[in-house]
Amino acid sequence: MFFAVAEKGRNEFWRYLISIILIITVSFIGQIPLALFLVSRMTDFSDLEKFQKGLDFSEIGIDPNIGLLFMLLPFVLCFLCMIFIVKVIHSRPFLSVLTGHGRFNRSKFLFALIIMFLLLLITELALYIVNPDNYELNFNLRLFIPLVIISIFLLPLQTSFEEIFMRGYLMQGIGLIAKYKWIPLVITSVVFGLMHLMNPEIDEFGLWLTIPYYIGFGLLMGIITIMDDGIEIPLGIHAIVNIYGSTLVTFQGSTMQTPALFRMKVYDPVLLPILFIIISIVFLIIVAKKYKWPRWGKIFERIALKNMDS
Repeated sequence: MFFAVAEKGRNEFWRYLISIILIITVSFIGQIPLALFLVSRMTDFSDLEKFQKGLDFSEIGIDPNIGLLFMLLPFVLCFLCMIFIVKVIHSRPFLSVLTGHGRFNRSKFLFALIIMFLLLLITELALYIVNPDNYELNFNLRLFIPLVIISIFLLPLQTSFEEIFMRGYLMQGIGLIAKYKWIPLVITSVVFGLMHLMNPEIDEFGLWLTIPYYIGFGLLMGIITIMDDGIEIPLGIHAIVNIYGSTLVTFQGSTMQTPALFRMKVYDPVLLPILFIIISIVFLIIVAKKYKWPRWGKIFERIALKNMDS
């Protein structure tokens, strides 16, 4: 159902090629204001090297919330660009990259957001009980209120773009030529992981501990998309994971160096991804039961398209 709606509109290969080039171009343009701002505030190249290593604006005397705004700008522009790509370049309803059900189900989005938040919070509380000394209060009212506002209103645009582009647009596009659902699932998950190669976590914790987490996150989002025939649930998950990491608990090496409520002194790059796998399994069990998903073999089924030979 979700793959079949991709047949709406115009889907020639050159349209996908132009669209991907356009997204890359818009993303680059969106980074220009940040680059100009950084250059205007830096005194020498040592400041630039320090910033590139940890993406911590406060270390070079810049308000971290202003920095977060600049970092989110490319994603906001790319989100708007995706609307143009789907509606103008492909002549498709924008809804078609969101769901195969004919309408966007807000209740699924909210349910996913709430359940994932509770699972993250419960896990964090357990970690705190085991090792309270690993957490330090980082509360600053002047910085925290703007951070919450930015996180609630702009971070969902960032995460929505990533989900729409990866799990909606690209997954459906690959599905037009792939015979089985697992093929676009694997390809988009690997691409999603590789998109994070420039993140500071790579330098902090190593490639082989970091990229598998992102690929795994992509697999989780993709599996849910296939099982539920839509990205409403992935949109909710991705939004709350980033909002949680931005406003409640951050750590050294995180992509988002924000004035969050708490700061974790030591991040365990082995334990915490394992805990997230456990959270993901619990989440899958909950949503599978609530929405009465069919057997998990659906992930490996053939893609049923009208124009595909049976």
